[in-house]
Amino acid sequence: METLQAGFFTKNVASDIMDLSIRKTLLEIYAYLYLLGLTGTVVSLISSLISKDLVDIITGHQTGKLVSTFIAMISFSIISILISQASSYASTFINLKVDTEIKNDIFSKMLVTDWEALTKYHTGDLVTRWSADASNISSGILNWIPNLIIYIFRFLSALAIVLYYDPTFALFALIGIPFSALLSRPLLKRMKQNNQRGAAMNAKLYGFNQESFSNIQTIKAFDLIHFYTNKLKTLQQDYISMRLDFQKMSMLTSILMSVIGFIVSYSCYGWGIYRVWSQAISYGTMTMFLSLSST
Repeated sequence: METLQAGFFTKNVASDIMDLSIRKTLLEIYAYLYLLGLTGTVVSLISSLISKDLVDIITGHQTGKLVSTFIAMISFSIISILISQASSYASTFINLKVDTEIKNDIFSKMLVTDWEALTKYHTGDLVTRWSADASNISSGILNWIPNLIIYIFRFLSALAIVLYYDPTFALFALIGIPFSALLSRPLLKRMKQNNQRGAAMNAKLYGFNQESFSNIQTIKAFDLIHFYTNKLKTLQQDYISMRLDFQKMSMLTSILMSVIGFIVSYSCYGWGIYRVWSQAISYGTMTMFLSLSST
C-alpha cells in the first residue's frame, strides 16, 4: 500500500479550490484583515507618539497639557485593545470558515474520485493529508500573506518615525536584519522538513490505530497484543525523537535571535542615553525609540 505524500492535496486541489469556493470572497477577506491589521498598527504608533509627549510634558513640568495628553493616551490604549480583540476574533472566525470550506471541497472531490485509485493509499494517509493540506492552504491564504504585508507596513512606519526624529537610531534598528535573514533561511527549511515528517508520522499513527481497533478481535485471537503494543511504542518513540530533534534546532536559533535582540536593544538604550545626555533628543523621544525598537 502506497504512502500519500504530504502536500498532495495542496498541489493538486488548491487551484481548483481557489476557483470554486474562496476566490469569490478572497479580496473581501484580505480587505477586512488588512483594515484591522493596519488600523491596529496606526493606533499603536500614535500611542507611542502620545507616550513620548506625555514623558516630555512630565519631565518639562508642562502641567497645562498633562491631563489632555493623559486622557488621549488612555483612549488610544483602549482603542488598541478593542482592535486587537476584534482582529483576533475575526481572524479566528474567517480561518475556521475558510478551512471548513476547503475541507468540504476536498471531501467532495475524494468521494467522486475513482475508488480503485484511492484503495492504493491507507485510510490514515488520506485522512491526515485531507486535514493537514487543508489547514496548510487556509493558513497560507489567511495568515502568511496578510501578516507579511502588515509587518512590512509596521516596520516601514516605525522606521519613518525614527528617521524623522533621529536618523542615527535607524542604524541600530537595522543591525539585526542581516543576522535575522541568515538565521531564518535554515530555520524555515528545517520547519518545512519537520512539518512533512510530522504529517507522515501522524498518518502512520492514525493508520495504525485505525487498523488496530478495526481488527481488535483478530489481534486477540492470534495473540498479537504484544506485537501491536511494541509497534505502537516504536512509532511513538520515532515521533518523540523527531520532535526533540526539531526542538533542539529551535532552541539554538531562539538563543541566537535572543542574543541579537539583546545587542540591538541595549545598543539602542545606550545610544539613547548618550543622545539625551548630549541634549540631542528628549527623554520622551528616547522612550519612544526604545518602544519602537522591538517593532
